[in-house]
Amino acid sequence: MFEEKRTEREAFESGIYSAVAEILPECITGDKLSAATVLNREPYSFKVSYRFEGNGERTVVPVYFRIEGDFPAEEINVYKIGNVPIINPVPNCVDKAQLVSDRPSLYPDPLYVLSKNTVIEQDNCCHRWFEEGQRVTLNAGSAYQALWVEINPDSNKLAPGNYTLECVFRSLTDNAELSREKISFSVKETAIKEQAVTCTNWFYCDAIADVYGVEMFSDRHFEIIESFINTAAKNGNNMILTPAFTPPLDTRRGKCRKTVQLVGVKRTGGKYEFDFSLFERFVRICLKNGIRYFEHSHFFTQWGAQHCPNIFAEADGEFKQIFGWSCDAKSDEYTDFLSAYIKALLPVLEKLGIKERIYFHISDEPSEEALENYRAARQKLKEIYPDIKTIDAMSSFKFCEQKIVDIPVVREISEDMKKFSKSGCEFWVYYTGGVITEGNSNRLITLPQVRNRMIGVHMYVAGASGFLHWGYNYYYDVLSHGVINPLSEPCSYLLSPGTCFLVYPSLDGKAVPSQRIKAMRDGFDDYTALKMLEEKIGRKEVLALINKTLGKEVFVDTPMSESEILRLKETVLSML
Repeated sequence: MFEEKRTEREAFESGIYSAVAEILPECITGDKLSAATVLNREPYSFKVSYRFEGNGERTVVPVYFRIEGDFPAEEINVYKIGNVPIINPVPNCVDKAQLVSDRPSLYPDPLYVLSKNTVIEQDNCCHRWFEEGQRVTLNAGSAYQALWVEINPDSNKLAPGNYTLECVFRSLTDNAELSREKISFSVKETAIKEQAVTCTNWFYCDAIADVYGVEMFSDRHFEIIESFINTAAKNGNNMILTPAFTPPLDTRRGKCRKTVQLVGVKRTGGKYEFDFSLFERFVRICLKNGIRYFEHSHFFTQWGAQHCPNIFAEADGEFKQIFGWSCDAKSDEYTDFLSAYIKALLPVLEKLGIKERIYFHISDEPSEEALENYRAARQKLKEIYPDIKTIDAMSSFKFCEQKIVDIPVVREISEDMKKFSKSGCEFWVYYTGGVITEGNSNRLITLPQVRNRMIGVHMYVAGASGFLHWGYNYYYDVLSHGVINPLSEPCSYLLSPGTCFLVYPSLDGKAVPSQRIKAMRDGFDDYTALKMLEEKIGRKEVLALINKTLGKEVFVDTPMSESEILRLKETVLSML
């Protein structure tokens, strides 16, 4: 008996899945998707899988992808989901049962945008079809691959109604159709409101300079910075860490990271002058690209506010470091500097229009043992600027109870989380990659995407209004050692894949988004939709609806499945 040969169409398989489905090279986890409802102005994403099983004849099949239908083509972005090598899929902080897979393999994450409206032409010489753009090429018996389709990425106003999209794969060998998958959309009249979550993933200008080998704050550096800022703002990051002075973060005691100081300082005798030209350039780029809120870099060292950040100045005719680890945070000299600096800064903030939208950091993650030190540092700032708004990562309720920080940022796994939740004070949440418990949200590449997206529901039920993470583009190892390429070394930080970055650096200086940053943005849209429903029926009723829809009492340690998060969103949208 001879095996019957299959056509390319018969050997090609594809499918449409939700954005939180898992499409690994070896398998797919998730149910196929055929319909969805979205609020107006709300971006929506889904995945399209594809695979060529082989037909006994052809070993390589060049393919191109098109979306057809009645939805405006200009409101659709298509990305090819790339894969990164994960040699350590099970960090010490994670039970392997929580993961998508516990095997070293290629894992999907970076999103490479495909060209729009490319021309398909036939070359009569070699009898092949060619696409002016990127192709989707498959080998016989190839692994599963996927595309990420993003509807209304720029949050534009759309005509409400029902739409049908058809995802079509064609062979570049003979232009024959290989598969066609359909999905219908219902766009509601009600438009999603401005993102209700304030979100920052810390932005590192020094990492960009190091990865691309460009001079700090040169024109080329600012060009690349702008691409990374634009990608951040389009994906839910509406606040940015602004390095007026080199952030005293992730460095060993007595050591410092590369100098990244936007504010020029000149000291003559005991008098200070400040140059805010680079600071203003950075802020204007942020505003142009959609950033609304700003964080001033920390005024004191990490874990307790004992010392000063590294600050360089032209001092009495010599350019040198004037503050750093050798300087006590309580010194009169540093107090005089802060007083002069803040008084000079305020008119600049007023001119830029961000005075009411900038928050100041004192010290990152102070312990209870550092409470008095932290209190003294804050009091010093309050004396200089009584209206200062302070925000810091700190998980002890004592800081909130004693009102020594305006907005505490609480670790999601903090034992005091319920105290913050019930306190009525404003607080944010954060998480790291150091400890990951089963029910909490996190964003490792090897975790299911639903673990990332559920941050929005978790924040809503806890009553948190903002989210902070320490790494948007942290391309270093622990304590800022070395420089890594996350495309080839995604596990370099503590062998925790993806914990320190949400975007990848491309060769041309553009930020490559990840599917994780998109999933997090979807989680913030969930939060915003819940807040909109709260305006309509009240918070108590929304909390009851969440528990009823999911069949369990939900808090920040409640796990969710793909079907649960999608069902909850559909329920909320049906009531708006």
